[in-house]
Amino acid sequence: AMPWMPGASGEGGFCPMQLDLSGKTALITGAGRGIGAGIADVFEKAGAQVVRADLGDAADLCLDVTREEDWKTAIDVLAERHGALHILVNNAGVMFSETIEELGSKSLDVLPSVNIRGVQLGMKYAFLAMKPGGRFGNGGVILNLSSTAAYMSAPGFSAYCASKAAVERLTKVAAVEAGRAHYGIRVNCLYPGNIDTAMVSSLAEELVAVGAAATEEAARDILGRAAALERLGTVEDVGKAALFLCSDASSFITGAGLTVDGGTGLV
Repeated sequence: AMPWMPGASGEGGFCPMQLDLSGKTALITGAGRGIGAGIADVFEKAGAQVVRADLGDAADLCLDVTREEDWKTAIDVLAERHGALHILVNNAGVMFSETIEELGSKSLDVLPSVNIRGVQLGMKYAFLAMKPGGRFGNGGVILNLSSTAAYMSAPGFSAYCASKAAVERLTKVAAVEAGRAHYGIRVNCLYPGNIDTAMVSSLAEELVAVGAAATEEAARDILGRAAALERLGTVEDVGKAALFLCSDASSFITGAGLTVDGGTGLV
């Protein structure tokens, strides 16, 4: 066994210690459903104290990622309940379909506000809280949710693709700023492909609406078969990739992006 592998852990089976998030507090935005909920579930199984942030009453914390006051409140809540923030997952996002000629306020105002501004504010307040001399001062990890849409050109989704490309670039700049300032903060991103969530269901409906598929089931099949693994991803698939990038197993990885798409675009 390698020095960092403790060996079999008895009843629970083998668990490399560096994928253990015990003693870590993680804030996950958009955690009420979909990928955010999947990441939260995986992190909790790995021992983290997870604060699920979302709009509405179902979450541990009501957080509108576009509002600076909400981020300030979130840090206050973390201080009161846990006294720390070790991991921030900027997952909250929206997707609308409009062609360039149809672009309206949903694509021009709402989408960038959530998908770009939300990530910027999350990183701002995480930096301020995590850095030496900050509210918590313990360093940490930030994981931003980009998408394979960051480097694919999907007709009708220019605003979404642009926002996810922006998340990729924000991630890399933030990684350099944090590294050069010796903040002890790593910043990475994930590029999920077609994951079985409500967002993919709406994408399937869109394919039916434009005549690319006869039924929603057929559309889901098309989306699944786009991957080399010939299936849609699960939120747990994304959660496990997130666990790696937010754990000590990735301690020398920052400014990186990990694609979780089952090999979409390879075939």
